[in-house]
Amino acid sequence: MKKRLVEFLKNPFRKTKTQKNETPTLDGYHTSIDTLPLQSWIDCHDGDLTKTRMDTKRGDQKKDEIAWEQIQDTYLKLYGMSKVLEKIYKAMRQLAILELEYVITEDRMKLTLAEMEEQKIKSLLTNKGQGISIQQSLVYLSQWMNQWITTRGITTREYFDLLEEMEKFNKQTTPQKNRRRNGK
Repeated sequence: MKKRLVEFLKNPFRKTKTQKNETPTLDGYHTSIDTLPLQSWIDCHDGDLTKTRMDTKRGDQKKDEIAWEQIQDTYLKLYGMSKVLEKIYKAMRQLAILELEYVITEDRMKLTLAEMEEQKIKSLLTNKGQGISIQQSLVYLSQWMNQWITTRGITTREYFDLLEEMEKFNKQTTPQKNRRRNGK
C-alpha cells in the first residue's frame, strides 16, 4: 500500500493498473453522477465507497474504487477541475507526504502538520470552499426552487446543475439589486 502511494505521489497522472487492463463489469454500481444520489456522493467523499453500489450487500472494494473513479471522471468531464478542487488535491497530496514522513521519521511535528492539512481539506470540501455544507446549500436551493430538496431525492448531477443555475441567476440579479439600493 505504501509503495503504491509513494509511486502515485511521484507521478499522479500516470495510468494505474486498473486503467491499463480491462475494467471489470460494474453491474449493480453507480458509475456516473447522473444516477448517483447526492447522499451517496457525500458518503463517498467521507470515505464510504460502498455507497457506489446500488445494493450495498453486493460488490467488493476493488469494484467500489473503480466505480468511484468513473464517477469522479464524469464529474470532471461535465464541470472540469475547479480551483478549489485543485487546492483539495494539492492538500491531499501534502497530507499523504506528511503522513509518510511521519511513518519514516516518527517526528510528531509531521503528524501535527498532517492533522492541520486534514482540517484544511475538510474546510475546502464544504461546498466549493465557501464555508457552507451541501446540506446548507440545499436549504438555499429549496428556497430558490420553492420546494424541499433532500440529499436522497436528488442525483449528484441535478444538484450541481441546480447550484450552477442558481449562481448564474444570482449573478444576473445582483447588479439590479445594487442599482435599486443605490437609487439608480
